[in-house]
Amino acid sequence: MNLDCYKAPSEYVKAVILELESRLNLKIESAFKRESEEILFAFICYHTGEVESKGYANDGRKQHEIELRFLVYVPLSSEDFELEALDLSCRIERELLDETFDNGSINNISKLISNTPRKFSPEAGFFLRVVVIKQVIRMGPLEA
Repeated sequence: MNLDCYKAPSEYVKAVILELESRLNLKIESAFKRESEEILFAFICYHTGEVESKGYANDGRKQHEIELRFLVYVPLSSEDFELEALDLSCRIERELLDETFDNGSINNISKLISNTPRKFSPEAGFFLRVVVIKQVIRMGPLEA
């Protein structure tokens, strides 16, 4: 992830997703799907959470604190579904903890907010854990 600047917060989200996909060697899609699907294997998806304006950085650029949530779904058909979800969520946590993604000029260090079990759904056949991070990003180019 090596951009000069973000023109929109979505560029940051896409860059983090691409970096995490590369590190974990898997596809991560939005949690919002147009149709429900049966969960046959463990997977990770994401959605954005709270966004807060953080004023201006010392260099004059506007800042936003962006919350990203990574949802780890594991089917109940997996023998140790809870432990599988724990292992996968902790792997995500390790990859995202205290990261600037080699771009400290536009990203502050990421903060882990939580890694918690969120839902046990026998009727839908899955167990869910959620990893939440927040990161302050700076928008726009540096003024010359």
